[in-house]
Amino acid sequence: MRASSKGVLAAVLTVFSCGWAGASARTAWQVSEPKLVVPTEQSSEGEMRVSLRRDIARHPGDFVSFPTETAAMRFMKEHSMETSRETQPRMLDLGVVGYWQGRTLVVLPIAPAVTR
Repeated sequence: MRASSKGVLAAVLTVFSCGWAGASARTAWQVSEPKLVVPTEQSSEGEMRVSLRRDIARHPGDFVSFPTETAAMRFMKEHSMETSRETQPRMLDLGVVGYWQGRTLVVLPIAPAVTR
């Protein structure tokens, strides 16, 4: 071997031996207790209702709104061949009762006046 090859070999062996020596040192690791992460809903039902009201105000042609559920059910009965009912509980809780000619049927009670 040439002198330069011996120097490189010595350097490589030094690096590996230091690496192994460092690897054999004990490190005290502490593992924390596992935590259960439960995703929370982005918005509450009240915020969803506010958002729905805002959408209806911005895009009135996309919705047919009713002040009572009775009025909505009467409309759906009169147009029974053209309407489809909503079945998702979350949507029903928000007041969406069905769909008619590309529009969403919503029970949207008149909001009480906010006093300050």
